[in-house]
Amino acid sequence: MSLEIIIENIRVSRGENLLLDGAGLHLPPGGRVALVGGNGAGKSTLLRVARGEIWPDQLPGGGYAGQRLYVVDGKPTASPIEARPRIGTAGADLRDLYRRRGWNVSGWLIVVSGLTDSPLASGAVGEPERRAALGALERLGIAELAYRPFLELSQGQAMAVLLARAVVRGPEWLFLDEAADGLDAPSRRVLHGVLETLAASGVGLAAATHHPASLPDLGFEAVSMTRGRTTKRGPLAAVAKSLAPAIRRAELRDAAKPAASGEPLLSLHGATVTLGGVDVVSGLDWQLRPGENWVVVGRNGAGKSSLVKLLSGDLHPSEGRVNRFGLPEPVSLWDLRARLGVVAWDAQAEHPRDTTVREVLVSGFFGSFGLYDAPDAAMLARAAGWLERLGLTELADRPMSSLSQGQARKAMIGRALAFDPQVLLLDEPLGGLDPQARAEVLALLDDLAAQGRQLVMVTHNPLEIPACVTHALVLEGGRAVSAGPVGEALAAYES
Repeated sequence: MSLEIIIENIRVSRGENLLLDGAGLHLPPGGRVALVGGNGAGKSTLLRVARGEIWPDQLPGGGYAGQRLYVVDGKPTASPIEARPRIGTAGADLRDLYRRRGWNVSGWLIVVSGLTDSPLASGAVGEPERRAALGALERLGIAELAYRPFLELSQGQAMAVLLARAVVRGPEWLFLDEAADGLDAPSRRVLHGVLETLAASGVGLAAATHHPASLPDLGFEAVSMTRGRTTKRGPLAAVAKSLAPAIRRAELRDAAKPAASGEPLLSLHGATVTLGGVDVVSGLDWQLRPGENWVVVGRNGAGKSSLVKLLSGDLHPSEGRVNRFGLPEPVSLWDLRARLGVVAWDAQAEHPRDTTVREVLVSGFFGSFGLYDAPDAAMLARAAGWLERLGLTELADRPMSSLSQGQARKAMIGRALAFDPQVLLLDEPLGGLDPQARAEVLALLDDLAAQGRQLVMVTHNPLEIPACVTHALVLEGGRAVSAGPVGEALAAYES
């Protein structure tokens, strides 16, 4: 059995937005191809065209803009119908689909859906299907996620379950769209091991990535993309040199300026959060004092995102208490939203798909997903300022559904900043961003801190911590294993 995919001079547009402009791609049987490029380059769209999920533009006189050919077991066809069941896929767009639809089913049922290439399991699900799903989870070393509700998983855990879904049927090709984003170092090693095993068995690998270093050394051919065009081909290592260099963390020192006096802005006292019978935050004591900026690190599933939701009022403690800005409990979410700007990796999917980028930024004033009130002139002016600063002005009137993951993340950052909050809660704010955008956002965070904003930033990557950070909290299994001045607290995590 073999599957070859040939794409030539493809054009794809949505309304007035040109997503692909003469792009081409060749995926030979058992090949290894990496699509590289910045946010909005067209990588994800080209993979979706190759899998048959979307079609090229239809020409006025009939036919399509460009050619797409599938050679299935030696027989050429223009239809993706026979090829698609042979292609497994995992990526952030699929993860966001489950969140947008509210499909909070167990991990093993997500994996089972890969057997029928449907978002949810279709048809009868019997013991053979359950065993196949559990086997795929076990091969990836994540058997403990089988019965966890999908929407309660961390970003890295959710991506790992989707990877199990992609391989459960034994595909001939595996398409990965930024699949390493959100994974901690141990999870990335597991991913590399899976890809090495698949490649050795003859499975083809096609990966869209901003970060070539996230892929194992398997002899990938790189296809560079810019503005919907495929511009350069060659060995991955050579093409990667033309990309923006990976950002490097400034040296972190414990000699930060002393915190200003005053009561803590945020504090936890023996706080425990329980989800699905599991303590995702357990007996946590912590506080954000004036003048401090914190980074929260830990492995996938350590409780980082749950901590952000607890502080923002989206989760409530089953034990202990939370104090926020001296406000009386139970706190009014309106009072809280006026003081907290939140960027959460899972919130991008909450906006209606036709919401424009401008509307997303303005919605920050109302604390809503989607815009349901008329903004005043001052709100629109502030939103326009942040659109310009974040390089989003050209995208202002495009719907969120047409953006890349990185472009959507920048819009969410703008939403959190538009109303000038006192404290920023940032859950993986660099996720989905290309190297240049990551460097720009880190510089922006340092500027905001210098102006008096305070940050609580979650990351799985200690190399992506802004220089303004003064303190670090290291979580493991929902518990604090280290907390204090940043260099000292991170020493155990980085060793």
